[in-house]
Order: sequence, then C-alpha cells, then structure tokens
Amino acid sequence: MLGAGTTLNDRYVLGDRLGGGGMGEVWRADDTVLGRTVAVKVLMPALSEDPTFIQRFQNEARAMATLRHPGVVDVYDYGVCEVEGRRVSFLVMAYVEGESLDRVLRRGPLGVETTMRLVAEVAEALAAAHAQGIVHRDVKPANLMVRAGGGAWCSPTSASPTPPRRGSSRPPAPCSARPATALPRWPPPAT
Repeated sequence: MLGAGTTLNDRYVLGDRLGGGGMGEVWRADDTVLGRTVAVKVLMPALSEDPTFIQRFQNEARAMATLRHPGVVDVYDYGVCEVEGRRVSFLVMAYVEGESLDRVLRRGPLGVETTMRLVAEVAEALAAAHAQGIVHRDVKPANLMVRAGGGAWCSPTSASPTPPRRGSSRPPAPCSARPATALPRWPPPAT
C-alpha cells in the first residue's frame, strides 16, 4: 500500500523506509511545501481503523509537539488521509541523520565513556519530558537515534501525557527526584 513515491496530504512524498515497529513504520520523506527532509511515522493500517489507537496516536503527536529539548525529535505535523481507499494516520517529525542505537550495538559494544554520555543525554531528554507530564513508555535502543557525530535523540514513539495524581493537578513525579541539571555529565569536566 505505502511505498517510495506515495504522497500524503499532497505534501509529504515518502522516500526510504527507515524502520518499523508494533504501531507503525517510519519513512524518510520530502516536505514539498517547506522543501525539507522529514521523518514520517505512519500508523499501521489495521490500527488506523481503531478509534482508540487513533486517539492514542493523536495524543502522542500533541504531547510531543509541546516538548522542546535538544535530545527529543521535534514533531512538526499530524495528519490523516486516504491512500488507495484506506485511511492513513501519520506523524511528521524532524529527520535525524544517524542510526538507531540497536544498529550501532549490533556492530559491537560501546566504550564506557560513550555509553555514559549517551545514558546521560537520554536521561536528560526523559527528565524534560517527565517535567511536562510526558512518559515515553517504550525506551529501547531501536527508539534512540545516535547522530553521526555522536549524541542521542529520543524518538516520539509511544509517548503519552500522564494523568494527574488523584487529588492533584500535577502529573506523577518522574522516575528520578533529581532535576535534569543534577544529572552527571560524562566525561566529567576537566579540573
């Protein structure tokens, strides 16, 4: 149904398929309106017919679109269209040049310094999301992008706003009580 050359909403032309998972597939695409390369996450066809999953996918888009952090992929757009008579729901986000951490790890283990730096970067990104009441729910190497020059990015897969605690208007506390600025840096600064 979807393939290279498929156009969504007369704007996003799909290129290479970058990967896929339980909820959908991710494609590199051209945004013909703004003239830039983007990543498009397309919900699986069977899930596009399920109102519960459609709502979850739209909630994911809304939640992630509010989050601004250097370690979190920016969300640009959410859309629904018909392709060959089937409903297609999709999320448009910044295209990150690099590869998933699971692909990096298939080549062999990372060094201690690199591992600690990536862990700290991901922890900071997740802390920023938690501070806004957003929980990722599917943190794993396949959902973490490592840029060509280093550095990790969290992709907006299975992110969702968390409901407030009973009797409170505040979201649940993040996994760590320490603020993001208190997370250790690796390597430590030179003294």
